[in-house]
Amino acid sequence: MTAKAIATATIVLMIPFHVHAGDRNTYHCPADNAPTTPTPPEAIAQAKALRADLTRQADHGLVDSMIDLATLYEQGDASAEPDRAAALDLYEKAADKGDQIGREKMCVAYLLGEGRPRDPAKGMAFCGKLASNNAVLMFAGAYDYQMGLSGPKDEDTARSLYALATKGGSGEAADAMGQNLLAQGKPDLARPWFRRGVYLGSPDAMDHLAQMVAAGQGGPADADEAGWLYENAARRGNVHAQGQPKSAPLLTICMSDNGTEMAMTHTYSDKAGPHTESMGYKRLVSLLTQSFSSWVNEVTVEGSATIICHVAADHTLDACILEREYPQRAGYGQTLEAIFNGHISVADQDALGRPTAHRRLALAVNWKVSH
Repeated sequence: MTAKAIATATIVLMIPFHVHAGDRNTYHCPADNAPTTPTPPEAIAQAKALRADLTRQADHGLVDSMIDLATLYEQGDASAEPDRAAALDLYEKAADKGDQIGREKMCVAYLLGEGRPRDPAKGMAFCGKLASNNAVLMFAGAYDYQMGLSGPKDEDTARSLYALATKGGSGEAADAMGQNLLAQGKPDLARPWFRRGVYLGSPDAMDHLAQMVAAGQGGPADADEAGWLYENAARRGNVHAQGQPKSAPLLTICMSDNGTEMAMTHTYSDKAGPHTESMGYKRLVSLLTQSFSSWVNEVTVEGSATIICHVAADHTLDACILEREYPQRAGYGQTLEAIFNGHISVADQDALGRPTAHRRLALAVNWKVSH
């Protein structure tokens, strides 16, 4: 594995069958509030070409291409802003052809009325075709018990299933757990569940955490973080967030400059107890790549992900959002929730000696796995 950092605090991963750590290039970080770098014309051209190619394949009925094209519509790329309505149309076509990702998307969309008219029966029809251990199916089962869709309500069973679904990677289940605790008057317990939902990609969790962060409910107030969360929730279709104030432009942390890395720490627990270790690029790369082993089964797999984290006043990465993941099969959401959620801290100054609190840390990860 080669890992190198380039001008925008980017980690580039090349992961061969045998993994080893590579060298890092040094770079000079741009000044805060510097003008946004225009997207290179070649990047726009490549994005348009990919969309055109996937469109042709999707029109010929290739399900994988439908999902990949829906991903580009949902998340946006160098050539276009997100178009969630077009994404859902493609997800539904793929779902009708038996695709699991499509079924997951439509299960949630119809159950919760997000991007589709609320239709629990239609949502459950998509949910019921998922594998028995699927986290979205567990979420749907919990929702059924909570709402009493197919029988009497059972709040205890609903909570148990929501917890299991969250562990399996459902952001909607984490959001439901947070809402339940908030309704019980336990904001200090609700806020971490909403944060888990953010890591797992739930727009509702982003909106609910933003409301708590804006009000200082269940933890510190941070208007900038709230605006950033609202912005991301709105981009993913959350109606309430679309009318809320957004944050200031991204101020990216300098992770490295002239060979000097910003200090970071990783806190975790095992059988021996809690541990805190220093963490640089090599360790962070190692943690990120652990998610690949459980799903890669093709001869060659390539993809990318963009992760943005907000640094709180206490210098922890309070919340991280997976802005883009292409294709949608790497399991980055669960990696973020397991590794980053309250466990990574940065120094009070970046590599250039500038304060890190209330700023963002950006990681663009490009990966290739070959057997």
